[in-house]
Amino acid sequence: MKTQPSKLANWFFPLLVAATTGFAFFPALSNGFVTWDDPDNLIKNVHYQGLHWVNIKWMLTSFYMGVYIPLTWITFSLDYLVWKLNPFGFHLTNIVLHGMSAVLVYHIAYRLLNEDPGRSLRLDSRLYLSLASAIAALCFAIHPLRVESVAWATERRDVLSCFFFLWTILFYLKEAPLPTPQQDGAWIWRWASIAAYALSLLAKATGITLPFLLLVIDVYRYQQINVNGGRAPFPWKRCLYEKLPYFVLALPIAIVAMYGQKQDMTMAPVGLFDLRMRIAVASHSVLFYLWKTLWPIHLSPLNPLPDLEALHRWPYTAYPILVVLVSVLLAKKARQVPALCAAWLWYLIALFPVSGFFQCGWQLTADRYSYFPSLSWAVLLGGCFLQIMHHPETPHARFYGIATGTVALLLGWVILTRQQIRIWHDTLSLWSHVVRLHPESVSARNNVGAALAEQGRLEEAVKQFQFALQMDPGHEGARNNLKKALDLLRKQHSSLHSVNVKKL
Repeated sequence: MKTQPSKLANWFFPLLVAATTGFAFFPALSNGFVTWDDPDNLIKNVHYQGLHWVNIKWMLTSFYMGVYIPLTWITFSLDYLVWKLNPFGFHLTNIVLHGMSAVLVYHIAYRLLNEDPGRSLRLDSRLYLSLASAIAALCFAIHPLRVESVAWATERRDVLSCFFFLWTILFYLKEAPLPTPQQDGAWIWRWASIAAYALSLLAKATGITLPFLLLVIDVYRYQQINVNGGRAPFPWKRCLYEKLPYFVLALPIAIVAMYGQKQDMTMAPVGLFDLRMRIAVASHSVLFYLWKTLWPIHLSPLNPLPDLEALHRWPYTAYPILVVLVSVLLAKKARQVPALCAAWLWYLIALFPVSGFFQCGWQLTADRYSYFPSLSWAVLLGGCFLQIMHHPETPHARFYGIATGTVALLLGWVILTRQQIRIWHDTLSLWSHVVRLHPESVSARNNVGAALAEQGRLEEAVKQFQFALQMDPGHEGARNNLKKALDLLRKQHSSLHSVNVKKL
């Protein structure tokens, strides 16, 4: 028997999750567009600015900037029709989508955490379960790592794809739990799940790993349902057969995504980026996002790749070994800690496409890549809270101490998230932050200089361009920007000299 949510929990906790998420990301409404794909995607790009046939055709067939995201372009078009190029509207849509995703995480967590038969159904079960689900949703939604996906207008594709991705999982969970046969009418939820998945892939291809993630959910649910009594063999054939429609959708989208990256020449060639490098970067990503989940300080919009030779040296050679050791250890403890093993496996699978194994661009890591993989850790934290608070032997002092600590943690994340959002306020604040964290970044120096020049602060801009060229004398962008800034300075000095002469 499962615990059913009370009428109060049905609306109060989801509303609390949505309101807290909205409060955390409210500062993004005052942000503008930033000079990092926003101008090319949203300001200069006239192709999406309308819903005429020529616009729709472009959205459905374009690999603009190396990505195939037709559904995302349609939402951008709707924003443009309402708000024109007012960034407020674009940010508002991102926040609303993210808030609705947070509510979906609440309902998903409620269903997953509600399948533990070892938990006695006390009178306060509904409250604890709802509270734990709300904590899971907030751990996902208000964490500072989410800022890049939500506060950056261009990354609409992340929040939109995840929104339908979560609907896919929720519809999937509405079917009869394993290992019982499907109930009458369950096919409706299955086809709703498949339809939601198609929309998720049309928003962004990141969810191509979903069939494997659903298998992780199946195994976890099967273990929970069969924790007492005889353990029948896991129905692999049936579960794989049920995933065929998802594989049919994911495979062509994966091919299309790789084709788009190659067309845009953003994917690193195999000859330059060999297998050892790819494994090193991917392993580093696994550990990096896990560490930043625990300690979300000094988050940078751009973490540049190190010198390629460094990927063959310490500490990058140690990262794969550490990931393998953790995986083996958890595999041996699978019976004792099934939830932790499921969370780790989900995390590895969801992160794989964006881990750097298929290296695109010259960033080592990016906060936005943690958006999908973070779901498992959020649900796990909610489950830990539930187990501790619901344990009959938990002392009252520890009970209130854990509750207070959880609230303090969530409030701390809200504060850090709002601070991180301010970094994305404009181009200068964004790239100045990157320069503070990575002073050796040539592109960041160049972008800071360009932002200063746009504000008329030419002397400061010249210094940034000169710094960039000292680190990379062949950087054409910095060289051209420096030439333009010096020309403008000469004109200003010439004009000032002419004015002074006339006064004399």
